[in-house]
Amino acid sequence: MAPIKANSKRLWIMVSILLIAVIILLISFNQCGKNSLVDSEEMAGQQDFRGEIQDIDTLDPGSYAQDRLPDTECSQGAELYIANGPGRPQEGVAEARLIPSSTQSSNITKATFIKPISLIKPIQPIQPIPIDPPSSIIQVLNPESGSTLTVGTNFELRWTIDSGREITVDILFSSDGGSTYQEIAIGIANENSYQLKVPFSPSKNCVFRVNAWVGTALLGYNHSPIFQVVLPTLPTPPKPPAPIPQDPEPLPEKPPITPIEPQVEPEPEPELAKVYPPSSYTEDNNIFIHEDEDATRWFTLQHNITKASRVIWQISRVPFPCGSDANWSETPGLLAWGSLDGNVTEFPIDFNAIMNRFKMEENGQELINQGAAFETIRDLVLLEQVQRELYVRAIVLDEQDQMVGATRSEFQVIYGKPIFEQAAFGASNLTPALLGPKLSIKTTPGFEAGAYKEIPDQGFFIYAAGERDWSFLLEEIPIESVEIDLQVSTVPYKQQSITDFQNPAGLVYRSNASGLSYTTKTRYYPVSFTEFAPPKAELGTDTITYYMRAVCYVPGEGAGTVMPLVSKTHLIHYTGDKDRYLLSLFAFENQPTEEVTVKSYVPITEFWRYYPARWPLENHEEYFEVTRPIQAEEIGFYIKNHVTGDFLFPYPVHMNLYPNTTREEYQTIVDRMLPPGAWFRLTITQSDWDAMWSEFFTLLDQIYASIQQNYNGLKNSMANLIADRFAFLGSTVQGYIRTAVRSLIDYGLVSVGLPPSLPNFAELADAGLDYSVTVTLQEAARSMGIPPEEIPNQVRNEIIDETKAQLKKVATVDHVNPLDVDYLKPAQEAMYRPAWVDVNIRNPHDEWSPSGTLTISYYPVGKPHFKIYRYVSLPIPSLAPNGSTFIRVHLKPDNTDLPVWKDYYWGESGECVLNITATYHVPDVATAAKDQGVTGTSNLNPDAYVYDVDPVFAFSRVNKPADPLSD
Repeated sequence: MAPIKANSKRLWIMVSILLIAVIILLISFNQCGKNSLVDSEEMAGQQDFRGEIQDIDTLDPGSYAQDRLPDTECSQGAELYIANGPGRPQEGVAEARLIPSSTQSSNITKATFIKPISLIKPIQPIQPIPIDPPSSIIQVLNPESGSTLTVGTNFELRWTIDSGREITVDILFSSDGGSTYQEIAIGIANENSYQLKVPFSPSKNCVFRVNAWVGTALLGYNHSPIFQVVLPTLPTPPKPPAPIPQDPEPLPEKPPITPIEPQVEPEPEPELAKVYPPSSYTEDNNIFIHEDEDATRWFTLQHNITKASRVIWQISRVPFPCGSDANWSETPGLLAWGSLDGNVTEFPIDFNAIMNRFKMEENGQELINQGAAFETIRDLVLLEQVQRELYVRAIVLDEQDQMVGATRSEFQVIYGKPIFEQAAFGASNLTPALLGPKLSIKTTPGFEAGAYKEIPDQGFFIYAAGERDWSFLLEEIPIESVEIDLQVSTVPYKQQSITDFQNPAGLVYRSNASGLSYTTKTRYYPVSFTEFAPPKAELGTDTITYYMRAVCYVPGEGAGTVMPLVSKTHLIHYTGDKDRYLLSLFAFENQPTEEVTVKSYVPITEFWRYYPARWPLENHEEYFEVTRPIQAEEIGFYIKNHVTGDFLFPYPVHMNLYPNTTREEYQTIVDRMLPPGAWFRLTITQSDWDAMWSEFFTLLDQIYASIQQNYNGLKNSMANLIADRFAFLGSTVQGYIRTAVRSLIDYGLVSVGLPPSLPNFAELADAGLDYSVTVTLQEAARSMGIPPEEIPNQVRNEIIDETKAQLKKVATVDHVNPLDVDYLKPAQEAMYRPAWVDVNIRNPHDEWSPSGTLTISYYPVGKPHFKIYRYVSLPIPSLAPNGSTFIRVHLKPDNTDLPVWKDYYWGESGECVLNITATYHVPDVATAAKDQGVTGTSNLNPDAYVYDVDPVFAFSRVNKPADPLSD
């Protein structure tokens, strides 16, 4: 019995200890209570998953990954550089890149441009045919020996080639007798003639050379006789035939006063052809290319890829996608491309010849291509823009046409016409300083050569019954001028807005020279007042005072911008009163001018807001959002809220720890803590789960890549899906719909800063979808010759609704979480969200509004070369009567120098300026007045036409980019 008693005693002791422990544990929990977190947090450490609900308003700046600027810029083993001006850079060009001279052996394989071929099949090289230069089968027929050609003139070079093979030719020019050559045209079809412009290379020892190629093998070459190239001489314009006098009344005698003796100026030197400064290669983005000047730019490609078989260069209107697996032959937004031999390192692109293909002009003719041969997207007409962003890329392919190298995906150039530097119209500089040119008038009427004198301050008189042809001389022209505009108006000029310079009120005459061909400091202007002033019979004895000035535009600080430099405004009194003409040196009362308002139909442009970027939270991949109501039994992790004190264990654990808690009470806490839309950070406490997180992040990357792939696949499927719903409208409209939808998916959303590489792009796209659909619909209409007003609104609404539905499908990341539950998805609020600008445009008129161009720039004050965000240029579509469009443009940080960028963004290095300009494409105000049949109420007073709404909307605000803005 003793052992039994001993065992019973030990058993009672163990039971007593266990009971005491249970009592202590229960007392501990009773003291803790429902809202106590002390012991519960210790127990939570034993759980696998922990969640922490956070209020975004309580997060401090240290919670955000401010150093993690999104960067979609990418390259693959190759770099592209562009010449900063016209002409081929000579400095640093390797000797091997020069075209061989006539003294070198021609037994070579072609290492320059080749005719564009299919983007699918690789090149089949042809072995070179060894011959001795020059070849007698090629005869260059002109120019004749010793003849003279003039710089900048058109010339047709002619040749013959005695061969029945399919041949391409190169045309080269030498100014040193054939020692070195520059390229005129490369890889063109052999048509035995070619229209060219004589290069700016004055010399007495010039020759043309024609190379003939069969595939990639040189068949032979020959050159022309030696000729000379000279600069143009521009004599003073000859006097035109005298107009038939409107009034036979003879000119009055000179007034009985002593006139001021004119100051005789020496005859200015003849104007010379423009000489561009030597160009050099740069890797800078935002090089501006003026469409009215020489728009050919040289590029150099640098890489060390040994498997290069050929190079494809491409031009797109949106950034190129990253990744070697991208389908480079179907690049979104692609406009043009060309094919080069694999060892080519330099090539020119003629942007004018390319972009001219996308203009809708009746009887339009293609421009002569001064660059590498190219192909373009067919049947595409772009909406008109003052400026547009273009992206250039070169990709290197191996013999299997696989991408083995690529240059930067966002190498950007700006193409078009200059726009105004808004800094010119700051509060302290509404009137630009008169540092511009100086106008004077010839001492005698007519257009022949003669002496010039200053225009008197009180004005110069022209008698309506006498000579009405007068020459003016513009001197002290800034040599960097890109445009000169001589203007004559019937009312004094204002200088308070961009329109006051570009289209001033009362303008009756202008002589505009953009893309200047001359850079001397003088320019002649023969002005015939018969073009705009009434004859003596209509004028009677009245007097009209005209206001004459010259506006020179010089480059502004920002790329593609100009600043106006204005001459003094001169008075030209055009009178039919003989006595007033005789007393022209005395003061008089001017004939009043009637201001006539002309309808512009320009829509109302409203800047609504700028919203700064929202940076991602540190470890933002660990934040998740609740997508639906959660049932109590579905909670499988510990969750707490520091602010309210609420906490929950997984449902079975919680119910064991707190047996007095009912399911309803637990569910109430779940509904309070985790309603749909709530988001929290999910962490894992066990160290062996680190590998699981790594696998999850890899899964996220794969999902985002899949999103982009699925998005690209929408182009054809969604186009057919929507078009099929409108079969009753006919095949033409169905084709129009397919074109518009493909364009929308191809580049439309990307153009407003929404590439599908952003994991939250589907939600962001909601705001920009309306504008993108409107633009792509109008562009498709222009391309297919369909008036936009003939397309039912139902089409537009259908595209918007279906696009939203499809984007939600392809971009969904629902149910992607480590718990593998269907009520959590990655939290949008924790992700990066790009900055944006909201602009609203509405048409209050009963006519369609004109189209326009929207430009946005954001840079530190006084430092436009340092961009806070990438420059944006977008088309503004025409709007139907009472229509509107909302434009949300997402801005991409230009983070080339992150520390400096951050200092400007947070305002530590000074403030920045946001410039937004909407320029509408309206006709000349006098032309619009004529079309509308608008005239003044009096036949005695001259009319000064002004638009009812300024065609240029300009918004400029200085602030810290980290702060939001609203109007």
